[in-house]
Amino acid sequence: MSLITRIKDIFFTSRARQEQVPFATLFGKFQSILEKNNQAMERIADMGDKMGGDYVFDRQYVITITQQIRELVYKLIHDLNVLAPRKYFDLFASFERISMQIQQELEGKWAIPESGYIISYEVLNQDFSDEAGNKNAKLAEIRNVLELPTPDGFAVSTKAFQVFLEHNGLQEAIVNMLQSWEDGGCQDTDQVSQTIQNRILQAKLPPELKQHMTRALEHLRSKTPGRDLTLAVRSSAWAEDAEHSFAGQFRSVLNVSPGDVPSAYREVLAGAYSPSALDYRSLHGGRIHEIAMAVGCQVMVDAKASGVVYTIDPAVPEKAVLLVSAVWGLGAPMVEGEIQADQFTLERTPPHAVKSLKMVPKTRMLVPRPQGGTQWREVEDQRQYRPCLNPDQLRQLAEMALLIERYFKRPQDIEWVLDSDDRLVILQARPLNIKPQTRDMVSDIAQTMQHYPVLLQGKGAVVQSGIATGKVFVLHSDEDLNQFPQGAILVAKQTSPRLARVMRKAHGIITDIGSPTGHMATIAREFRVPTVVNTGIATQTLQPGMEITLDATQNSVYRGHITALDRFELIEEEV
Repeated sequence: MSLITRIKDIFFTSRARQEQVPFATLFGKFQSILEKNNQAMERIADMGDKMGGDYVFDRQYVITITQQIRELVYKLIHDLNVLAPRKYFDLFASFERISMQIQQELEGKWAIPESGYIISYEVLNQDFSDEAGNKNAKLAEIRNVLELPTPDGFAVSTKAFQVFLEHNGLQEAIVNMLQSWEDGGCQDTDQVSQTIQNRILQAKLPPELKQHMTRALEHLRSKTPGRDLTLAVRSSAWAEDAEHSFAGQFRSVLNVSPGDVPSAYREVLAGAYSPSALDYRSLHGGRIHEIAMAVGCQVMVDAKASGVVYTIDPAVPEKAVLLVSAVWGLGAPMVEGEIQADQFTLERTPPHAVKSLKMVPKTRMLVPRPQGGTQWREVEDQRQYRPCLNPDQLRQLAEMALLIERYFKRPQDIEWVLDSDDRLVILQARPLNIKPQTRDMVSDIAQTMQHYPVLLQGKGAVVQSGIATGKVFVLHSDEDLNQFPQGAILVAKQTSPRLARVMRKAHGIITDIGSPTGHMATIAREFRVPTVVNTGIATQTLQPGMEITLDATQNSVYRGHITALDRFELIEEEV
């Protein structure tokens, strides 16, 4: 007899024989539900705090707090079914399913999650990184949370990848070939790679997957009237753009017509088993047979110019600059090292002035070909020595890049495009891996901070850790939100979900009153805005226009802009 059946017997059989439950008992259960919900939310908030900040925690912390939440939620569901018999019984089945998935994660078992074959970017976020891959999930989060321009599109899930392999009888064969290769039974990487790729390219899409893909393409076409729909079909593997970037290891196919998407999809899947991808994964300790490839199908952007922005210079991370590379047309040949690009160095502080410009002759550019694919075209003489971006576009790009950096709390490597309407569009963002000399920086910061007065210390509760610098904006009424400037630190009397209106602009938030488990706190964590609530005296101590540094990690506020502290948060590697 299953757990669900036993619970059903308890609630539906024994309860039927009972007399009406006394009101005092029901009220007690209601209070118990509220209490357990608050306890569970407090633990979830604590986990969010650990994830969003610079806390060191071990596997035992994850196991312990997960078990605590599991017990609280189970008891909450039990009490809910006492209050309303038969009405919420299905929650037990959902609870058991979710608990099993979490347990598999904790045990390190490799399991592709159940999901639909197609997931629209409209509903994706980073919670779906297992289903849609990191690249898809992160791009959709930039679109849906930060509301920055990104291409429209959808993800073909890792579940679809698994079904594709099983439908064509490839799953076991590929695992066996790769296992033999890993164990040294087959030394020829090229031969193993070619065999796997050929079998994938010759395989058929499962009919159900093809139907879902066709419907998704028709939906995209309906959203782009008046123009021919073409797509970029891009890789989005599990580990891609995460701890290891896999930059250039997988395959993307550009300017694909809707009818050619199934073929491009197979080409991207096959690219997961290229010799360089297999060697890269093996070199970084990845389990070769646990490749899970999602694919992104994105509406092609009519690229006037393209490029990359680094939010920190990896060579000299202590300098407060951004690096921008730009070429005319599509950016693929630039990131693959085929052509030179203009190089801009921008200040990280507004208005992001251009510190240096190295311009190169841009004699050719990659453009979409009318019949599909891409082709080279000569650049007109008057544009060969003209910068691809003007100062205003560079400033806008810097603001977008730093917003992404603040949200993900890591230096970023961001691919962008300038479309034919001069609109900047984000194509991809990944962590920028750098290795600074943190020991020397810690010593320098300790000496530097002695020169800055402490305005608040240990007051209130930290909601979201991190460092924020900017000018104080004291909120007196909701109408003031319309005047909130980009990059300011919001100081308010109390927390309110209405403050979400300026979360994208705010570098930090400090309030007199508020709870770390309130709605605004949840939103602040979503946006990863350094936040301290319930200080009691923030609006009295911090004056409008005052330049401050909020160290929400240590729950301190300093007068002045401590550039070294702001920079250290981004490039330290404590764990």
